[in-house]
Amino acid sequence: MQIRLRLHIYFGVISLAAAVTFVVLWMYGIPPLNIDGIQSAEHRRAVASLENLVDKSRDAFEKWFVERRRELQLVVRDEAFSRHAGAANEHDDRSRSAHRAALQRRLGMIQEVNPGAYDYLYVLDRQGKVLAASDAAILTGSALVQSHEAIHKDALQPGLTEFVYLIQQAGEPVLVVSNQVQGRDADGLPDGEVLAVVVAGISLRAHLTDEGGATERTQGHGGALMFVGPDRRVLGSPASGSGAAALEKVVNHVDPGSEGFKVIPIGDGREMLMAFRHLHLGASEGLSMVALRDSDEALASIRATFARLLGLGIIFFLAVTSLVALAARYIARSEHAIRELNATLEQRVQDRTKELNQANTKLLETLVNLERARDDLVQSEKLASLGALVAGVSHELGTPVGNAVLVASTLKDRSLAFAQESPGNLTRAALKDYLNLNVDGLTMLVANLQRTVELINNFKQLAMDQTSDQRRKFALMSLAQEVLTAMRPRLKVLPYQLVLDIPDDLEMDSYPGPLSRIIINFINNSLLHGFEGRSAGTMKLSATLIGLDQVEIRFEDDGIGMQEHVAKRAFDPFFTTKLGQGGNGLGLNIVYTVTTTILAGRVELQTAVGGGACFCLTLPRVAPVVQQSGQDRTVKLSDNSGGESLERLACVPEE
Repeated sequence: MQIRLRLHIYFGVISLAAAVTFVVLWMYGIPPLNIDGIQSAEHRRAVASLENLVDKSRDAFEKWFVERRRELQLVVRDEAFSRHAGAANEHDDRSRSAHRAALQRRLGMIQEVNPGAYDYLYVLDRQGKVLAASDAAILTGSALVQSHEAIHKDALQPGLTEFVYLIQQAGEPVLVVSNQVQGRDADGLPDGEVLAVVVAGISLRAHLTDEGGATERTQGHGGALMFVGPDRRVLGSPASGSGAAALEKVVNHVDPGSEGFKVIPIGDGREMLMAFRHLHLGASEGLSMVALRDSDEALASIRATFARLLGLGIIFFLAVTSLVALAARYIARSEHAIRELNATLEQRVQDRTKELNQANTKLLETLVNLERARDDLVQSEKLASLGALVAGVSHELGTPVGNAVLVASTLKDRSLAFAQESPGNLTRAALKDYLNLNVDGLTMLVANLQRTVELINNFKQLAMDQTSDQRRKFALMSLAQEVLTAMRPRLKVLPYQLVLDIPDDLEMDSYPGPLSRIIINFINNSLLHGFEGRSAGTMKLSATLIGLDQVEIRFEDDGIGMQEHVAKRAFDPFFTTKLGQGGNGLGLNIVYTVTTTILAGRVELQTAVGGGACFCLTLPRVAPVVQQSGQDRTVKLSDNSGGESLERLACVPEE
């Protein structure tokens, strides 16, 4: 069987099993493990949402109804309202009209304060005659007042101050609230005498209006909120026609006077979710608020989500199948190519081995050439440093040697003049002047010659250090002064100065030659790069003792500093920003190599653009011994006077 066919079969079986498992688990879950599917979870969420809606609606309506009852009680207990109600039947027409007008205004104020709360308001006296009403039709004896005869009869009974009735009026459910207006005694307290009755009608359908679409947003188009009477008859609902008939069938399952939730089958495999709550409205017991929602609509979002996921899954399956087909095709091609490669593998290995050998040979030759060029450049650096030393010492020797020649020629001329004088003319004073002149001249001559000897000795030592890696004990301050002497001719013609801050008693047992080359490279680096574009600048060489075994040497300048990418490559070989302008890219690389190998220390660079540069050397006070790879010999150099001698250590390579 080909590999492409096997991949298709394996992937198809795994994909089909994964898809079926996902659908089953996603929809139904694993009930024994208390893992619910998304359908049952959405069903519970819909039930909770429906119960939350009916609870909030019931609480809001009860609160609102209690506020209306309290409002009516405050009106009938008002002393002025009682006085107007009691005097509304006086024989004097003017007084009677005034009191009735006052009652009329009070009823109008109640409706204005609570627009839409009351369908109607009217005041009835003890004989059943309307004294004032919110609607003029009620005053003329409408059928509404006649339909309330039973209510009037109960409301006028002494001792029963308030009644709440639930009635059907013009096909609409209405809550009728009656409150007795009682007379007042001398203390202004109710005396129990019924003067009149205030009757208020409150429509239930107005409170079923879905203001702002809250019910539709939470329960969907199939959601409904309604009142149901004690006889399980719908008293108020936004549905009509066949929808109202279906609601009547569902609400037959309501238990009046109780609270609960039920799932009602409505045919065609559909179910209706129903939550009902008992309303506490005083004398009107058995009234319930019911919220309904179609279960199919409640689960519609989940089913739509499942359909979208299924579509995405099919698209994903087709995409992955295409990728697998492409991969299988690629694998088949690779398999064919591998077979062809295996057939010619041995010849290819031989050819590749030959190419690698040739490349390695070229790389080795290039490496040898680079090492040779580097050694030549390092040697050139040493010779250049030695040349700078020769120039510096020659400049320094010019002053004492010139002074010595001047003093010697003066003494010579004075001695010749003294010898030509006649012995007879020689006086004591002249002899004394001649001797004093000789003493002063010889003193100056000796001083200048001693200075010359000192400079020559320093030159011998520094020259030996520069051209060899001989180890010895030395004072770091003396080494720095020797370097400063060698660099003085160059520094004199530049507007930059070098400041030394090194303790005189700081001694090291190390390699002064490499260390002096490091200091010279630091100075040359600052002069070539650090002070570019600057008319003045200062370099500082300082050293401190760290503990007993370490010496920290810091060389810093106040120049232009380095950019970050330059500082990262400052110690790389052949890296320079002045190529062809005096820089060869080996100065700081030699510093790093010598510091970390011969001197067994470390070097760090601290710099910022415009903030100068600082090189920090941390060296052992006593350097470790460096192993030589050849035979060492000592070369002894003598000066013309046959006095001081110079020993220089040279390395002779092994044969």
